[in-house]
Amino acid sequence: MASIKLLLREDKVNKKTGEAPIYIRIIKDRKTKFFSLGIRLNPKYWNKNTQKVRKSYKNSARLNAFLSQKYSETETKVLEETSKNRNISTKELKQAIIGKEPPKFFEFAYKRLKTLKPNLSQSAYRNYLQNINKFSEFAKNPDLYFDDITVSYLKDYEFYSKEKGNNDITVGYSFKVIRVFFNHAISEDFIPYNTYPFRKFKIKEGKSTKTYLNEKQFNSLLKYQPKKNEQVAYDMFIFSCYSAGLRFFDVFELQWEHYIEQEERIGKIIRKTQRYHQFKIPKQAIDILEKYKTTGYKQDDYIFGLLENEVKYGKEELFKMKNKRNSTINDKLKKIGKKLEFPFNLTFHISRHTFATLALKLGMRMEYVSKILDHSDIKITQVYAKIINEELDKAMENIFK
Repeated sequence: MASIKLLLREDKVNKKTGEAPIYIRIIKDRKTKFFSLGIRLNPKYWNKNTQKVRKSYKNSARLNAFLSQKYSETETKVLEETSKNRNISTKELKQAIIGKEPPKFFEFAYKRLKTLKPNLSQSAYRNYLQNINKFSEFAKNPDLYFDDITVSYLKDYEFYSKEKGNNDITVGYSFKVIRVFFNHAISEDFIPYNTYPFRKFKIKEGKSTKTYLNEKQFNSLLKYQPKKNEQVAYDMFIFSCYSAGLRFFDVFELQWEHYIEQEERIGKIIRKTQRYHQFKIPKQAIDILEKYKTTGYKQDDYIFGLLENEVKYGKEELFKMKNKRNSTINDKLKKIGKKLEFPFNLTFHISRHTFATLALKLGMRMEYVSKILDHSDIKITQVYAKIINEELDKAMENIFK
């Protein structure tokens, strides 16, 4: 015979609100199954012995009537099902009580991510997987249902993430990943729209800061004489500053076939967007390229020599090589930045922000900068304009002190 009990899950208490969910627990053949009643209560109002809400709670009578009804319905269903089948499992009992088992979030997310993998960049796939794994560590329940992920549950996860030291940007991205799989599930009619918690739960974007070299810092970098073991890192960074702020992966895998010499242009498929992008480069960037030309070079040779020519790299291998080289290049740049006494760690991505801010300061129109950076939305580019306006505000404040 199965045993049934109403209980408050204090192990799932929301640290922010102090409330815990009420569950019905079924035990049969030493196997336990829980299902939520969608109610949360402060533990001080719960009587474990009577399995009821204490009278000191303002809506205790109404809530106890609801709990009594659910308990009675469960007991009746358990009796019906066990009389039909003596060997019915706790899982089958749960399904019989609440109907067809609701869709499981992690089961769907991992399966869908596997099908999405061929169409995602390595970094996007890795970020999705890491964030789903992080959410799984919080949930501690591989059988988490979509309808268990309520607004309250997401707030618990937000609190948990911030306790782990994650900032608003990192936490916001985690929620965006969860939302992606909700959207996939809804679009495929896997779950109903009324289970979508993001109608009420608003993702906090967080304020991103963009570190860049101002004109004085950039000029000091241009005057710097790099050591032999710093030369490639230095040249790649300066090249990016003059070449539309190309990201590391695109400079890392740059081949001579990407340089249209007659037109003084770079043309390649950008790794992040997977769009073909073409733009003219100035003399300063061309001079750097000329340094790396070797006798008898081929069009498919890698310009900066961080990859071996005539080697066919697989997608996974290329991604690993990129991460390894990126770490080495950033180490070199960090040391250069310290020598120049920059008030931040110099990293390769700062070249992108440097190009954007310098281009706008030199009078390039916003829509042109947006196009050259290959931004999908001009609003992304407007962040740089805001940085420049803040600099002007500070200059005006300081000039009359």
